[in-house]
Amino acid sequence: STVLNLLEAELEKNSSYVVIRTEPWQYDNHDDVRGDLIVEILDQLGDRFHADGTVKGRIEDLVKRLSWSRIGLSLGKGVLTMQWDINALIEAFTPRGRNDELSMAGFKGQFATLVSGLPKIERVVVLVDDLDRCLPPAVMATLESIKLFLAVPKMAFVIAADQDMVRDSIAASLGETNRSGAFAVRYLEKIVQLPVTLP
Repeated sequence: STVLNLLEAELEKNSSYVVIRTEPWQYDNHDDVRGDLIVEILDQLGDRFHADGTVKGRIEDLVKRLSWSRIGLSLGKGVLTMQWDINALIEAFTPRGRNDELSMAGFKGQFATLVSGLPKIERVVVLVDDLDRCLPPAVMATLESIKLFLAVPKMAFVIAADQDMVRDSIAASLGETNRSGAFAVRYLEKIVQLPVTLP
């Protein structure tokens, strides 16, 4: 955390960088950690560029694409009230094409368009702190959101965490098998391009 604080202070001196700080363990117990991380990044970009109508519109379109939350809301409401809205469930589970504004299929491309169109910005740097404090499902959800939806040009992620604990979380989320440990090592190597070990 101390190193991230120093890095954040240094990066913020450059007006062509947007620095976003996130701590996934704060929403560790939420049903949709992946969506929470994406919304947090979109919210912070929205705060920075609230006066730019084009950026604001693109962010609103991306939030609409977070359609899995609609499934969770439909199911959660039904469980709580025991009153199922069958039409809402059918709509939530209906497969959507890449161009549908509620589909996640086109999210990454649209997110790349948003980031490339940020005025006078060379890099968006997301500082991810305390990932090793998360439970295994939240660790995987965070890494998956970075890999599947947010890894686009101009985006950079700095993950501050105990590498062994993160690797163990990946292995635990796969279940106890002979190959889970080896897979966890390779998975982390694919996501983290430049590991820096601190004493």
